Amino acid sequence: MFCRYCGTELPEDTQICPSCGKDNSPAKETSKEKSSAKTKKTRLKFLGIEDKTGGFTKNDRESNRGLALLSYIPLLFLVPMLAGKESPYARFHASQGLLMFIIGLIIWAIKGVFYFLWLIPVLRIILSVIYSILSIVWLLLTLYLLVTTSQAKAMKLPGIGGVELFG
Repeated sequence: MFCRYCGTELPEDTQICPSCGKDNSPAKETSKEKSSAKTKKTRLKFLGIEDKTGGFTKNDRESNRGLALLSYIPLLFLVPMLAGKESPYARFHASQGLLMFIIGLIIWAIKGVFYFLWLIPVLRIILSVIYSILSIVWLLLTLYLLVTTSQAKAMKLPGIGGVELFG
């Protein structure tokens, strides 16, 4: 558990942060913090992102965070898939990483198809804009998944996150 005011790591049963001295008990959560958390959940739901963190034990998330991070580096999704067979958290991220890898391959294949249409000047501009947008969205999504995974969270990919390629 971490202090919600200063970020210091706290022992499990500690209510008062030894660093900043503020109370971190759940009952002391202010209405402003509650509305902020509710707004964040609404925003994530609007984007199609679902938080699946509660479905995994804290011990599993913390001990397999490193394996899960490897999932989003192209081709390294194989490491948590093979080494983290006993961890549902590592398998979840390996499946997500495989989906991101497949999406990256599809974007790359689209660029190959575009290559043959580059001879037409008007299409060249339109296709390069489409390819650039797809590449940027893929990169931002990958970075988002890396950041949330480094925080020991499990965020389901929007739209296709329900697809489990292996269990």
